[in-house]
Amino acid sequence: MTGSKHREMRWGILGCGRISNKFARSIILDPQSTDPNVPKHLITAVGSSSVQKGKEFIESIYKDAGTEYAGAVYDTYEALVADPTVDIVYIGTPHNRHHQDTLLCIKAGKHVLCEKPFAVNEKQAAEMIAAAEKKGVFLMEAIWTRYFDAAVKVRELVAEGALGHIEHIVADLSVNFNPTDPKHRILNPELAGGALLDIGIYPLQWVNMILSPLNGGKDPKISARLLKHPVTGVDQTTSAVLEYEEANALATIHTSIIYATPSHVTIYGSRGVLHIEGPSYQASTLRLKLNETENEQVFDLAYEGNGMRFEADEAARKIVEGKRESEVMKLEESRQLVRIMDEIRRQGGLRYPFEE
Repeated sequence: MTGSKHREMRWGILGCGRISNKFARSIILDPQSTDPNVPKHLITAVGSSSVQKGKEFIESIYKDAGTEYAGAVYDTYEALVADPTVDIVYIGTPHNRHHQDTLLCIKAGKHVLCEKPFAVNEKQAAEMIAAAEKKGVFLMEAIWTRYFDAAVKVRELVAEGALGHIEHIVADLSVNFNPTDPKHRILNPELAGGALLDIGIYPLQWVNMILSPLNGGKDPKISARLLKHPVTGVDQTTSAVLEYEEANALATIHTSIIYATPSHVTIYGSRGVLHIEGPSYQASTLRLKLNETENEQVFDLAYEGNGMRFEADEAARKIVEGKRESEVMKLEESRQLVRIMDEIRRQGGLRYPFEE
């Protein structure tokens, strides 16, 4: 890591929308990690569509932190990635831009934390991964849920066999966006809108995190259905059954943008049931009920702040270690998640206008 000598991780924020605001606030306002292997997070550059918008974005965050922003603000992403004070770039642009913005950063020699979904399709994901490998930079998908203590505990319980053989997982995330404007990002096919890529990736990542390792990393068989928005044609509701053959397990995922559900995840095993309380993207409470016991065991894994700093901590930790990917969210799994979503969209007849 050039220049910061592992004491600081200097971030560039590419895009100044809602998700970037949440990320930036988390790494500046939330408690810093007590892990000695995680350097202090700093924001040294912001890239926006205008300098004024970029200044308003970052100055409000630092004002809430009780200090002044001392970094740069650029009105082009090219200028941001050329800034020598930036070690790693967080990409918080709309889905359709993740591919081109990641390649821009990689070409400039910057490490990248790219917001989910990693890419719109597998072809894009493969190009991003190949570019990072060739350039020798770190690349990771920012599925923030994957880095929570709750996700760590789920992996531990499954690995130690607490649930026995995993039989079935039911995972859901549905949010009523109350979409009315067809140009809104969630409805806009030009921005790769729709339920699956925006929020359906959360139940999918829970399922795949647990079952893909038990399946030898192989893709599941998929049977999917989706309902399209009557005006824009993006998926407004999507459901799929995934069969992980080698693991001898099934999973059911569901997502919608037109109504809300409790958005839980339930893992059924031969020895008991593990319930991840919703909303599943922000999990902090687990309930384990084993067959031979009357009482359930509750794991309260609450955290301070909005929780996005954990993915930043993981990226910083791995960069300090000299790694080019995270073992928690391997690049091949990011590619696999996109490939699974490709197949779900194929079965539902959903292609975006910019796809070949």
